[in-house]
Amino acid sequence: AYEGDKPVYVTAMSPGVDGIANRAHATARGRHNVDWKMFSGDMSGRDKGKDWFVDEVPWVQYYKGNYAFHGAWWHNDFGRPKSHGCVNLSPPDAHFLFQWMDPAIPEGWYAVSVYYPHVVGTKILIRH
Repeated sequence: AYEGDKPVYVTAMSPGVDGIANRAHATARGRHNVDWKMFSGDMSGRDKGKDWFVDEVPWVQYYKGNYAFHGAWWHNDFGRPKSHGCVNLSPPDAHFLFQWMDPAIPEGWYAVSVYYPHVVGTKILIRH
C-alpha cells in the first residue's frame, strides 16, 4: 500500500488459483477503484460443478464486479494462489487495509458505496 510514492504497508496475499491474468479463477489485472465495502459478507459460487459458500467473510472491499480484497480465515497459505479471483489476505492485514482504504465507513454503518464524484474509492493497481 502506498501513499504517493511512499510505501506504508506490505503483506503477503493470495491471488486466484490461476494467478494474476485474464482467466477463469485469476485475479484480474488493471487499474481499479474500491467501489464498495462492508465489514463482512457471505460469498458463494460454483466451481467444477460444485456449489461453494463461505459465511461471514471479513473486511470485504469490492473493486471490480465480484472481485474483492478480503480477509480469509479458512487458510493460512498467503503468498500462494488460493482464491476464485479475489485477493485473499490474513484477517489482520485485511482489517488494516479496510481501515486505510476509501471510502470510509461512517460511524455506526455496516457498509458504504462510492458516490462519484463526491465519494471516491482508493485507486488500486493489480499487476504481475
